[in-house]
Amino acid sequence: MIQKTTWIVLAIFIGLVAAAIVFQQKKTASEVTSTPTPGAEYLFELDNNEISALSIENAEGKMIAIMLDKDGKWIFKDPELGVVDTMALDSVLSQISTLRVLAKISPAPPDEDIGLDQPAYAIRLDFEDGNQSTIFSGKITPTESGYYVGTDKKEVLVVNKFGIDAIGNLLLNPPIAEKEIQSPNP
Repeated sequence: MIQKTTWIVLAIFIGLVAAAIVFQQKKTASEVTSTPTPGAEYLFELDNNEISALSIENAEGKMIAIMLDKDGKWIFKDPELGVVDTMALDSVLSQISTLRVLAKISPAPPDEDIGLDQPAYAIRLDFEDGNQSTIFSGKITPTESGYYVGTDKKEVLVVNKFGIDAIGNLLLNPPIAEKEIQSPNP
């Protein structure tokens, strides 16, 4: 049989272990502080400033240009391409408006190291307010999550890969409508 003093010592030991656990949890909880997450930064701040023209040119000189006409319809600069598929174009314009800046590179490495000496794409946007912006797409980052991008403001950024790929895809698959959709109203 266990003596009464052994039970008392065992109870004190269990009490000390419980107190140590509670103290450790309170200490850990007090050390944890929340850090506000910075808001996403986008390459183009389009606040009520819509894109009125878009042109993309690759390193080989292949180019496509799309713009709004005076009636507010999207047209190709080269009319031989036909009619613009506005749904496909809207998808690309959405990608442009959400091109997320993943990092700012400062000081910028040499252009030849990040592919900006011979950019894969030159993307030019004209805005309704008359401003223009040009970005140059360089090499893919080592993590393959983005592209190095040079801006007309001489900044070097890393921008999300998916958006640049969607824009560059316009050269391979221009948004050409199968046929022009006529309005049911006369």
